[in-house]
Amino acid sequence: MTSVRPLPSILRFNQLFAAIVKLKHLQPHSIIISLFAHLHFCGIRPDRHSLGILANSYCHLGRIDFGFSLLGKQIKVGYPPDCVTLTTLINGYINNDKLPLAAQLLDKIVGLGFEPDIVTYGAIFKGLCRIGDNAGALDLLERMQSGGRCMPNLVIYSTVIDSLCKDMMLQEALNLFSAMKNEGIQPDVIVYNSLIRGLYHCGYRDEAKLMLNEMLEDNIAPTVETYNLLVDVFCKDGSVDEAHAVLRLMIDSGEAPNIITYNAFLNGYCLRGQMNDAKKLFMAKNSCEPNVVSFNTVINGYIKLNFIDKAVNIFQEMYRKGMTPNVVTYNTLIDGMCKADKLPLARQLLLEMQARGVASDVFTYASLLGGLCRSGRLDEAVALLENMEVNGVKPNTVVYNILIDIFCESGRVKDAENIFCHLLSKGLQPDCITYNIMIKGFCKKGLMNEADDLLRKMEEDRCFPDDITYNTIIRGYILSHGLSKALYYRDLMVSKGFKADAHTSSLFDDLLCYVALLEDMEDKGIRPDIVTYNILMDSLCEAGQLEDAAKFFSDLVLKGLQPSIRTYNILVKGFCKKGLMKEADEVLRKMEEDSCLPNAITYNMVIRGYILSNDFTKALYYHDLMLSKGFEANADTFTLFVDLLSSDKLNVSSKGLLQKVVVPPLSSITRWPEELGRALDKRQLFTAISKLKHLHRHSTIVSFFRQLELLGIRSDRHSLGMLANSYSHLGRVDFGFSLLGKSLKLGYPPDHIFFNTLINGFIISDKLPQAVQLLDKTVKLGFQPDIVTCGVMVKGLCRIGDNAGALNLLNKLQSSCHCKPNLVIYSTIIDSLCKDRLLREALNLFSTMKTEGIKPNVITYNSLIRGLYNSGCGKEAKHVLTEMLKSNIVPTVDTYSILVDMFCKDGNVEEAQAILQCMTDKGVAPNIITYNALLDGYCLRGQMEDAEKLLHLMKQKDCEPNLISFSTIINGYVKLKDIDKALTILENMFEKGITPDVVTYSTLIDGLCKSNRLKPAHQLFTDMQAYGVTPNVVTYNSLLDGLCKSAQLDEAVAILEDMDDKGIKPTTVTYNILMDNLCEVGQLEDAVIFFSDLQSKGLQPDSKTYNIMTKGFCKEGLMKEADEVLRKMEEDGCLPNDITYNTIIRGYILNNDFSKALYYRDLMVSKGFQADAHTISLFVDLLSSDKLSVSSKGLLQKFLE
Repeated sequence: MTSVRPLPSILRFNQLFAAIVKLKHLQPHSIIISLFAHLHFCGIRPDRHSLGILANSYCHLGRIDFGFSLLGKQIKVGYPPDCVTLTTLINGYINNDKLPLAAQLLDKIVGLGFEPDIVTYGAIFKGLCRIGDNAGALDLLERMQSGGRCMPNLVIYSTVIDSLCKDMMLQEALNLFSAMKNEGIQPDVIVYNSLIRGLYHCGYRDEAKLMLNEMLEDNIAPTVETYNLLVDVFCKDGSVDEAHAVLRLMIDSGEAPNIITYNAFLNGYCLRGQMNDAKKLFMAKNSCEPNVVSFNTVINGYIKLNFIDKAVNIFQEMYRKGMTPNVVTYNTLIDGMCKADKLPLARQLLLEMQARGVASDVFTYASLLGGLCRSGRLDEAVALLENMEVNGVKPNTVVYNILIDIFCESGRVKDAENIFCHLLSKGLQPDCITYNIMIKGFCKKGLMNEADDLLRKMEEDRCFPDDITYNTIIRGYILSHGLSKALYYRDLMVSKGFKADAHTSSLFDDLLCYVALLEDMEDKGIRPDIVTYNILMDSLCEAGQLEDAAKFFSDLVLKGLQPSIRTYNILVKGFCKKGLMKEADEVLRKMEEDSCLPNAITYNMVIRGYILSNDFTKALYYHDLMLSKGFEANADTFTLFVDLLSSDKLNVSSKGLLQKVVVPPLSSITRWPEELGRALDKRQLFTAISKLKHLHRHSTIVSFFRQLELLGIRSDRHSLGMLANSYSHLGRVDFGFSLLGKSLKLGYPPDHIFFNTLINGFIISDKLPQAVQLLDKTVKLGFQPDIVTCGVMVKGLCRIGDNAGALNLLNKLQSSCHCKPNLVIYSTIIDSLCKDRLLREALNLFSTMKTEGIKPNVITYNSLIRGLYNSGCGKEAKHVLTEMLKSNIVPTVDTYSILVDMFCKDGNVEEAQAILQCMTDKGVAPNIITYNALLDGYCLRGQMEDAEKLLHLMKQKDCEPNLISFSTIINGYVKLKDIDKALTILENMFEKGITPDVVTYSTLIDGLCKSNRLKPAHQLFTDMQAYGVTPNVVTYNSLLDGLCKSAQLDEAVAILEDMDDKGIKPTTVTYNILMDNLCEVGQLEDAVIFFSDLQSKGLQPDSKTYNIMTKGFCKEGLMKEADEVLRKMEEDGCLPNDITYNTIIRGYILNNDFSKALYYRDLMVSKGFQADAHTISLFVDLLSSDKLSVSSKGLLQKFLE
C-alpha cells in the first residue's frame, strides 16, 4: 500500500489495522507496531483512530508506558485525548493485572473533568471481577446507580452476575438478576447461561431447569453454549439419553455441535463406563477433530476401569495425530499405573514426560508417592519426596497426608509423627485429614495420651475436629479399655452436633452397660463373681471382641475366680463364631485339664463351628465323641446339618459324610424300633428329611413308611399327614386320597390339615379346578374352610395368574364372618398383582389391608418395592421403603437385595455398595441374589475388575458364585468385546463343576458372532449340544446374524432349515435378521419372498420388519413399492414410527422427488414425529450443493421452515 501513488488515506490503513488485530495467531500487536514505524518513515500522518489502535497494541504487549507516551503525540497532532483513549489505557492496566493503577487513572481522568462512559466502567467491572473482587464490583455498581449520569447496562450486569455465579454466590447473583429486570434491562442468553451454570454447579438442579424454562418463555433462543451446558449437566448426572435428546434439539434448531459438546458426551459415556460408545464417538468422522481434552477424557475413562493398556493405546494415538499430551494426560496415566501396581511403567512415563518438556506437578508426585506407599516401598517414597523438592515442586498437605497415612498403617507411627512435626517448618498447615490420620495412628498403637495431646493441638491450631476425629478417638479408648474417657469424648462429640457412626455405636452398645456396671461394683466394694464375668464375656464375644473376652478370662485366676463350665462354653462359642477352631480346640483341652468336663452344649457348639468352617471330618469326630460321652445332637446342630444338606454348597463327598448324621441308613432302622415307635422321634426324622431337597425327600419318606409298616410300627395322624403331603408333591394325589380310609380305620377322622394337604397337592400339580371341587365337597361334608384352606386357594389362583379370581375370593372372605383374610393372603395377592404390573390394584389392596387393621410385614413391603421399581416408579418405591422403615419394620436380606438391584440398574453402584455395607453392619449377611445384583451393576458399567474382585469376596464370605454369577460376568466381558476373557470364565465354570445353561452359551455365541469369529461360535454351538444344552431361538438368531453380516447367506438359510428340523420355530426377529441382511447386499427379491411367507408361517410382521422392507425398496429406488409397504403396514394395524417416515423421506430426496418428500414430512409432523439428524443433514447437504435447480431448492427450503 505504501508503494501506491498517491498514497492511500489513513482511513484505508486503519481498516487494514482493524483486520490485523483480529488475526490473533499472527501476533497482531507486534505487527501493528512495526507497520506504524513504517508509516512514520513514509510520512503518513496518523489520526485519532490509528493512534488508539497503536496504544491498544502497546497495552496488550504490557507496555502501557508507551501507550501513555502517545498521549503527548495525540495532543501535538491536534487530537486531545478522549474517553476511548483513556479507556484503552485503563483496559491495559487490567489486562496486565494492575487494577489499583487502573483505579488511580480513572480517578485522575475524573479529576481532569472527563466523565467516564459505559465502556470505561465496563473495563473496570471486568477488572474487579477478574480478580474476584465481587464486593468492589457490587459497590461500584451501586455508585453508578446512585450517580444517575452513566447507568449500568446489560454487559455490566452480565459481567457481575457471571462472576458471582462462578464464586457460588447464588443468592447475590439472583438478587442482582431481579434488580436488573426491575431496572427494565432485559437479560440475554449470556446472563441466563451464567445463572443456569451457577445453579447447576451449586447443586440447585431444579432451579436451573426453572431458569431455563423462564429463558425459553421469554423467547430467548439458546446458543451453542446453552446446549453445551445442558449436555454437560445431563452427562454428569448419568442421563446420557437425555443429553442425546438435547443434541437432537440442538441440531433441529440449526446449532452445530462443537468440540465442547462432543467432549461433554465423551465424559458422560466414560462416567458410565460405556467405553465402546465413547470410542465410537471418539473415532467418528465429523467436523470436530478430537482435542487434548477429548483424549484426556477417554484415557481417564479407561483408567477408571483399570484398562491401562487401552489407555496407553489412546495416549500413543495422540502422538500419531500430532497432538502433544499435557500434564493432565501424564498425571492420569501415571495415577492409573500406580493404582494398578505398575510402578516401573509409571516411573518410565515420568521420565518421558520430563524429557518431552512437560513439567511434572504436585499431582504427578502425589500419585507416584501413593503407589510406592501402597506397595510398602516407604524409603523410596521418602526419597521421591526429597526429589520433588529438588525439582522445584513444592509438596502440599495432600502429599504429606499420603505419606503419614501409610506410615501409620504400617505401624511406623514415630516416622509419621516426625513428618507431621516438620509440616509447619515447610510452610504447610496440617488440615483436618492430617490430624485424623495421626490420631488414628496413635489409637491403633494404643498411644491414647499422644492422641489426646494431638486433639488439643488441633483445636489450638483452629482446625476443628469433625465426626471422624471424635469417632476415631472414642474407638481408641474403648479398645484400650478407657471407658470413662470414651464416654467423655462421646458427650463432647454430641455437644458439638456430631453422632457416633455404626462402628462406634456397636462398640458402645456391647461394652457400655456391662463394663460400667463392673466398675461401679468395684468402686462400691462389691466383688464381682464368676456369673458377672460370664455375662461380660458373653457380651464381648457376641460383639466379636474376642481379645477383650480372652483378657477377662485370663484375669479370672488372678482375681481368685474359677471358670465354670458356662465360662468355657462362652469362649468356645466366641471362637467358633469367628471360625477360630484351633483356639476353640485349645479351650476344650484346657477345660478337660482343669477337670471341668465338657457337656452337650460344649460338643454341640464345637460341632457347629467345624460344620460352618467346612471341616466335616472334624465335625463327625466330635459328633462320635459326643455320642460316646452319652450326649446327643441338639435341635440347632441337627438343623444345621439338615440346612447344609439341602443347600447347593457341598460336594458329593461332604454330603455323604453329613448324611451319616442326619439320615441313618434304612438297614439300621431295625436297631432302634423303640425310638421310632415314639411319635415325637418320627416327626423329627420326617421333618428333617422333608428339608433335604436334593435327596428326593418325598420318595425317601414314602420308602421309610413302607419300612415302618414292615416293622409293625403304627402311624399317627401327623405321620399320615406327612405321607399324604409327600404323595401330593410326587403328583400322586390319588394315593393321598387312599390314606383317608386308612386314617379312619386307625381312628383319626380327617381334619382341615389333611384336606388342605390334598387341596395343595392339586394346586402344586396345576389342577386348580379339582382343588375347587374338593373344597366344595369338604364344605358339603360340614367342614368350614379355615384360613389355611383359603390361603392355599389364593396361592393357587395367583400361581396361574388369575388375579381377578383371587380378588373375588378375597371379597367373599371379607364379607364372611367365619374366616377373615389374614396378612399371608393379602401379601400373596399383592405380590401377584405386583408381578403382573397391576400396581394401582396392588396399592389399593395395600391401603384396604391397613384400613382393616392388618399391619403389613416386610414381605408385603418387599413385593411393593420390587413391583414399583420394576414398573419404573423408582420414587414411589423409595417412598414405600421410607414408610416401611418409619413403621419400625426391619429390612430383610430380600429388601437389601432389591435395593442393591435398583441402584445397580440405575448405574448408582456406589449407592449399592453403601447398601451392602449397611446390611453387613446390621448383621444381615448378603446372599447370592445380593451379590449377583452387584455383579450385574459392575458389569453394566464395564467395571470388570471390580466384578472379579467381588467374585473372590463371595468365596471368602462362603457364598459360592452360581450359574447366574458366572453368566453375568461373561455377559459383561462380551459387552466390552473382551471375548477371550469371557471364554476363560466359561472354562472356570467347568472347573468348578457348574454347567453353563442356554443363556450362557447364547451370550458367548452372540459375542463371537459380533466379533466376526464365526468358527469358534460354530464350535461352541456344537459343544453346547454335546453337553446336552439345547440351543433356543436366541442362539440361532445370533448365529444367523453373524453369518449374514459376513455375507454367508447360503449358510444362514441352512441354519434356518436346521431350526425347523429341530422343532425350533423361528420368530419375527429371526426373519428380520435375514431380510435386513438380504436387503443390505441387494438381494431384495429374496427378502420379499421371506416377507410374503411370514403370515403363512403364523408370524405377524412388526414395525421393524416393515421398516427393513421400506429401507430395502428405498435403497433400490423402488419408491412405489416402498409406498405400498407403508400402506400395508397401516392396513395391518402396525402404525409407522419416526424411523419409517425418515426412511421414506430420505428415499424420495435421494430420488429427487422433493414434493413427495415434503408430503411425508408434513404427514410425519402431524403424527407427532420429527426429522432425525440424518434426514436434516441430507436436506442441508443438498441445499448447499450446486446439483439442484432453483425450484428444487425452493421446495427443500420449505422442509427446514
